[in-house]
Amino acid sequence: MVYGSHDLFYVVEIPAGWEYRNEEGSNEITISKDDVSVSVAVVDAEIGNTVETLLEARKKLLLERCPSAELHEETTQAVAGVAGRSLTMYCAGPSAPTTVRVSASMQYWKFFVFYVTCPTAKWSEMQPIVDRMARSFRHGDGLPEGRAERMRPSEAWPAPAIDKKIEVNAAPGIARVAEQSSRTRQRRNHDR
Repeated sequence: MVYGSHDLFYVVEIPAGWEYRNEEGSNEITISKDDVSVSVAVVDAEIGNTVETLLEARKKLLLERCPSAELHEETTQAVAGVAGRSLTMYCAGPSAPTTVRVSASMQYWKFFVFYVTCPTAKWSEMQPIVDRMARSFRHGDGLPEGRAERMRPSEAWPAPAIDKKIEVNAAPGIARVAEQSSRTRQRRNHDR
């Protein structure tokens, strides 16, 4: 089954036999089977935040919850169809060792986050299924208010040498920052 978030900002495949639930007040869903859990969400990026700062915050939170956690791997990988980053940590935990993987990318001034917790003893069995879900996680077909896709920011937001222009969506009270490079503007002016 393919799940589309209520705001149509992302889609993800839910394997047969797995359950899912919406997290109230957000577009996050949690997909689970037994003691394996995958959370998927798209959250707003604040000015100055990067994928690296998001992952560092998640790593710090995990270390607070599990002081014995060890970083196993940090890597660059595609998340929701664009370049992103991923980290994998192991936590000895109070009951059983657990593997935690957090993957994120940034597009449309939002973080696309894929978060997995799995008993370490089951990781090799579950990893192919989790990886298939991760590959299916991508930007949805619809954008709010039928907007056209905009260029994707670099890792740092706002990107250097970019002029800002505020556009107000048709929905009341929602402001969207649309950024356009000087070169693109010059090209458009030249074509006129």
